[in-house]
Amino acid sequence: MKEFASLCLKNKKAINQYLQLKNRSDFSITDIVNYMPNILSFENKRAYFKKEVQRIQKSAQHDEVSLNLRRGQIFPDAYSNLNYRKGDIKGKLRIRFEGEEGIDAGGVTRDFYIELSRQMFNPDYSLFKLCSNGVSHYVAQNSFINPDHLQYLAFAGRMIGKALFDGHYMDCYFAKPLYKMILGEDLTFGDLEDLDNEFYRGLKWMIDEDVENASLVFAVDREFFGKYEEIDLIPNGRNIAVTNENKLKYIEHRVHFFLYGMVREQIDAFLTGFHQLIPKELIRVFNHKELELLISGLPNFDRKFTQDLTF
Repeated sequence: MKEFASLCLKNKKAINQYLQLKNRSDFSITDIVNYMPNILSFENKRAYFKKEVQRIQKSAQHDEVSLNLRRGQIFPDAYSNLNYRKGDIKGKLRIRFEGEEGIDAGGVTRDFYIELSRQMFNPDYSLFKLCSNGVSHYVAQNSFINPDHLQYLAFAGRMIGKALFDGHYMDCYFAKPLYKMILGEDLTFGDLEDLDNEFYRGLKWMIDEDVENASLVFAVDREFFGKYEEIDLIPNGRNIAVTNENKLKYIEHRVHFFLYGMVREQIDAFLTGFHQLIPKELIRVFNHKELELLISGLPNFDRKFTQDLTF
């Protein structure tokens, strides 16, 4: 089996070109998805994804979803219109903007998804924060100041899933850890770098330096409505000192808490909303870089580039 896998990896370009030829019904891409998805190009993965979404769409009757929206209030208006429908938003969208006579022939729906994704990052909703790289966003730790933050985050996840379901791009770029959690990939120390570079450099400093006199323990202080609480990173962590021998374990737990532990409810709400539309086993054919492309695309996308793209 190892020899066969190695042979496929060496010839993955030829295999992907073969799969893109028309009338190749004698070969199932599903087998490759199940056993060796890493040899597939992004273009073939995306084709497989679209085919599976179409199969889901045809498997049941989905009612059309009509929305009457104000352009300046797309996010709250869509939330009010769609939140009560729970998972039943797989039907075709019919968008009408207040004061506009345009018929939705595709362009209006495209505008809806683009503007919706931009508005959900509005600081007034306190749902997402801009990362230190100045480009991507991550779930905000203090989103709880919005009393409906979990419902809004679940809605944001659902609408990103809905955009994928409908084949539309969104104008939103997230930090790597969020893409990885959508896919069920393990989080790593390097995932912290673009999200909070100062914190990343501080932890990286610990790897090569003496921390015996740093007075650190396996616990962190967290602020909640002006009050601080001490949270153990491991059982009884507040009474366990960080030493040169266990500092890598401390960094591992510190990173996991920063990326997930302190925003667990928010992340879980977002993921629950997303997977109401997109099954976990379907989206996991992609890696985190490909998922970003699938959700947001790239300007002036070059078709040959995507065909060769395997990361």
